[in-house]
Parts: sequence; C-alpha cells; structure tokens
Amino acid sequence: MEFVSDYGLGSQWRPGYIRSNDIGGFTGVLEFYTNIPSTLYTSIKGLELEMVLLILQQAQ
Repeated sequence: MEFVSDYGLGSQWRPGYIRSNDIGGFTGVLEFYTNIPSTLYTSIKGLELEMVLLILQQAQ
C-alpha cells in the first residue's frame, strides 16, 4: 500500500508505504517504510512485523 501526498500535482511525493512478503513456512511479514527528509522517493524501513500462522490439528 502506497501513501501519496499532493496526488496528481507536480509536487506529488510518497511519504510512506507498507509492503507485505511471504517468507515461507506459513510466515508473513509486514514492512513499514517512511520517506527520508528532503528526498522524494528514498525511504527507510521503520518497522517490521513477522506473523506466523498456527494451524492446530485436533487429534482423532
């Protein structure tokens, strides 16, 4: 998901975005990036969340 400021204008820029990744083994990652001051599209990762899907199997 990309966040855009001044959309459609000559001064349009991206203040941040969120990226998701599948890293295998029922594990996913959400990465949050923000713009580096005084640049238009250079960003730095500010936060990363790793999520694991747990599948519980009922013994039969």
